[in-house]
Amino acid sequence: MRWRRRKSQRFGKVTAMKKIITSLLCAAMLLGLVACGSSDKPTPTDSAASATSAAPTENVTEAPTQPPVTQTVMEKIVLVDDDNATFAITKVESNTHMGMQLQVQCVNKTDRALMFSWDMVSVCGFMYDPFWAEEVAAGKTANSTVYLDTYELEQMGVESVDEITFTLRITDSENWMEQPLAEDVCTVYPTGLTAETLQLPDRAPTDGQVVIADNESLRFVIEWADDGSASTYPVYVYMENKTDRNLMFSWDMVSVDGFMIDPFWAVCVSAGKKACSEVTFYRTELESNGIENVSQIEFTLMVSDYDDWEADYLLEETYTYNP
Repeated sequence: MRWRRRKSQRFGKVTAMKKIITSLLCAAMLLGLVACGSSDKPTPTDSAASATSAAPTENVTEAPTQPPVTQTVMEKIVLVDDDNATFAITKVESNTHMGMQLQVQCVNKTDRALMFSWDMVSVCGFMYDPFWAEEVAAGKTANSTVYLDTYELEQMGVESVDEITFTLRITDSENWMEQPLAEDVCTVYPTGLTAETLQLPDRAPTDGQVVIADNESLRFVIEWADDGSASTYPVYVYMENKTDRNLMFSWDMVSVDGFMIDPFWAVCVSAGKKACSEVTFYRTELESNGIENVSQIEFTLMVSDYDDWEADYLLEETYTYNP
């Protein structure tokens, strides 16, 4: 529909141009008729010549926006099939505008409602949350779609979705404390690659980035801060988890130019994975503290074991960032 609206707008502009040209030609003809009754016979008028030369502009139109192209990149694959449930990816389609769409089927074989969900999702090694879950009534089947957005993936540096890893959880939707009926780590290769042939993309460094921490367990980098937004002040960060444990990265005791302002930021990064995120400060909160231009951000970077809250912190250090 968007292409059709743009197309009709262009045709409207062409129609308006035709009307202008027609008016100019009519005016030139009237001038010619008036001149015929005069003793002076003018040469062909410049206005008629300019009107004639302007006529070809009606053929100059913008090329129509190309419609999105969708192609199937993977056929059906069954990931779970037992006495309680079946979960399958029935088709994977790649759309040039919308990104990748995974058509999934959830079959509930029990006499109670079940919740199917994805957790700890990564695409080509980068954490990505599609926010997908599907509740299925007892004995029923549900077809659903998991969306992977092109823009978000490109921001991570992922140009081709060659690998998707996630934890598939199937639980009683009325009893979250009960042991899951299924909790399997699944990896699929939509473009036909394998674990042996897959080459994960490296994160290209950005100009002016600041490496906050880099050791045998983790890497944390502030890539840049965006001062051009009217409503927010985002700080873009990059993380690597080099361990075999799921880690939680968070900021605590945050201050901006000496004023305590909490962005409430935390990100979980699966074992061996990477993540891109943004720590967001709101302009209204900055302005309420008299801050127009951010010159210094101080924070305590805390990195802990996501699955063991009683374990010691891998990192708990205070840093200063000067945008």
